[in-house]
Amino acid sequence: MTEAFDDAPLRDVRFPAGSEQDRASGGPEPDQPQSPIQSQSGPSAAALADVERFVRDLHMNGLADRTVAAYRSYLRALQADCGGQAASTLDEDQLRDWLAALVPVRNYHPASIKVAHAAIRKFYRLTCPREWKTLRDMRVPAHSPLPEVLSRNEVFRLLGQVRREEYRVCLWAIYSLGLRLSEGVTLQVQDIRSDRGVVHVHRGKGARDRIVPLPDGTLQLLRDYWKTHRHDTFLFPAGGRGTPGRRHTTATEPIPKATIQGVWKRVVDASRIGRKICVHTLRHSYATHLLEAGVNIRLVQQYLGHTTLQHTIKYLHLTRQGQETAVARINEIMIPPEPAGGVS
Repeated sequence: MTEAFDDAPLRDVRFPAGSEQDRASGGPEPDQPQSPIQSQSGPSAAALADVERFVRDLHMNGLADRTVAAYRSYLRALQADCGGQAASTLDEDQLRDWLAALVPVRNYHPASIKVAHAAIRKFYRLTCPREWKTLRDMRVPAHSPLPEVLSRNEVFRLLGQVRREEYRVCLWAIYSLGLRLSEGVTLQVQDIRSDRGVVHVHRGKGARDRIVPLPDGTLQLLRDYWKTHRHDTFLFPAGGRGTPGRRHTTATEPIPKATIQGVWKRVVDASRIGRKICVHTLRHSYATHLLEAGVNIRLVQQYLGHTTLQHTIKYLHLTRQGQETAVARINEIMIPPEPAGGVS
């Protein structure tokens, strides 16, 4: 399993403002009109049982751990906002009041509302079936902002500021392979198919696997870094190196996502780049740079693991070279004719 790095040729749901995680951390409460929902109260035994049943059903349906955590968060928020009452005992009017309060009272972002709707709809479909009109009529406000992207020079400049090798190589792998953060930190030695020049990305969003091209430069960086620890499983293992002479890691888990996020945030803050940039921005930049280089959009869709082309098309709006070419062509063909006389 480890020969690939010797001499042989070598998938968000987040917890947005207004969720129970934000309330637990003491986040600010918006100054809004009187809430139609009840004061929060501790959960009843029936409410806790509902959450346990819901989590079990979600796992049985194959949802990812992060999605399960997000859905559980919104179900618990619903119950807390209804005085600790079990969701299975709520009536349709109570649910409608809670949904109606998400924007004016809870100040939820449209992305948060989308996840909240999905969670509640899933609970009342899987765990506690209800045939309510409210569940069928739930709609999410349209909100499709374009993601931030970095230029190639900005990517190189930021990564050049990452001092420790393991962090720098991990971030480069995330960018050059178009990975999500969770996919990057959990890369394993067996995922590298050096003979084919690809990486087999396991454990992607929605439990979908995919194959992405492995650039030669990335392969060499991964090889060189792996030789510093020679872990049997993880490319980016957590923890120490054991005996310095052996430089062998005995870690049982990969490097934590929070570690990579913290490193990236410090680098971005120090750069004073002036935009909201996160680790996922590297994935957005990867897609945009491939399109600018002329890679077919269908291939980019496959590399990113998008289920529909609609998710990939947004990156066309961010490509500078494509826009410049289009403007040049428009200027060529939209030349007004010379006056030739006429009747009016």
